[in-house]
Amino acid sequence: HAEFSRTQFRGTARYDEAEFAADANFEGAVFEGTAGMLKTRFLDKAKFDLVQFRGDARFPEAEFRNAALFEGAVFAAKSLFRLARFGGEATFQNVLFDDEARFSDAQFVASVSFADVRFSSNADFENMTIGGDADFCKVHFGGDAKFDKATFAQAASFLRATFNDSTSFISATFKKNVN
Repeated sequence: HAEFSRTQFRGTARYDEAEFAADANFEGAVFEGTAGMLKTRFLDKAKFDLVQFRGDARFPEAEFRNAALFEGAVFAAKSLFRLARFGGEATFQNVLFDDEARFSDAQFVASVSFADVRFSSNADFENMTIGGDADFCKVHFGGDAKFDKATFAQAASFLRATFNDSTSFISATFKKNVN
């Protein structure tokens, strides 16, 4: 068990290529500088609920084998989840993305929830795959929303979502219900 809850990181925090074999708890932590987690492996539950990322949050090619929980987190700068793999439940409910958010080429094996999320800038989900249900209910997209070539294997819900700028689902695949 790695316990970093309510920890304050005043400079850059790098966990690149680190492996967390047991639960990793960052709940309520504050990252003032860049949070670097390139190719980081979370083999058990990863808790980032209520975390404040004030610098860039970089999770490219990160692997979350179990639950990945980001409920209520704030991403004040750019967030990068490109090529990340989520093997269990992924929750981004009530999250604020103040700057660009990139989930391009991310793979969600199970369900994912972005319910009540606010994207203030561009959101890129190009070529993303979701194997379980996809919940985008009441999401606010303030900038461009790009879902080109995304695959939704189960139910996808965009109920009461708001798209304020350019929106594209070019060559996206919806295999089940959409509402």
